[in-house]
Amino acid sequence: DLRWQSHVLGAVDCALWDAKARKAGQSVAEISAIGRLGKKVPCYVSMISLDIDGPNSQEIAEALYHLGFWGQKWDLPEGPESGASGLDRNLTRIKKLREVLPEGRLMIELHRRWTPAYLRAFVDKMGDINITWFEDPFPVNHTRNYLTFGAGGTTICLGEKLNSPNAFAPFLEAGNFVLQPDIIACGGYTAARY
Repeated sequence: DLRWQSHVLGAVDCALWDAKARKAGQSVAEISAIGRLGKKVPCYVSMISLDIDGPNSQEIAEALYHLGFWGQKWDLPEGPESGASGLDRNLTRIKKLREVLPEGRLMIELHRRWTPAYLRAFVDKMGDINITWFEDPFPVNHTRNYLTFGAGGTTICLGEKLNSPNAFAPFLEAGNFVLQPDIIACGGYTAARY
């Protein structure tokens, strides 16, 4: 199974990078291109384990915004099985977050549960609500759906379930994609760099 082979390769590759860094008395970041370039990596906070409908979700979102995180990622609990009324409830959830995050980056995690039709309906109804990206809207093997939405101007984030550098190839030069590889799953730090 290629998926497990890439995990084994990734674990070995990351261990080798760690050994190289330890031998040099540095961190992996310091011996990699990121460290040498002196770049800072912006961090966002993932709120997917917090109930977006909870009584304190707006207060928590506002507090995290003021702590200076680059952005926030929230989970929308309803998908195509909830129909048009679920879509409207999802929009209401996003509007409530936008009330306290008027300028902050807001990302939506979809856990590969949505259909192209449902995402299109959601995007069409959003109006001027700014979403930084939609993460993993479709099953990982639905490359054509990802490419269609990315080419259409909707920013899509994916990558944690892609298990080789070749799996990223269709997305590298096409459309609006944010690629976030799982370092172990894609074959290690060496593979992820390319």
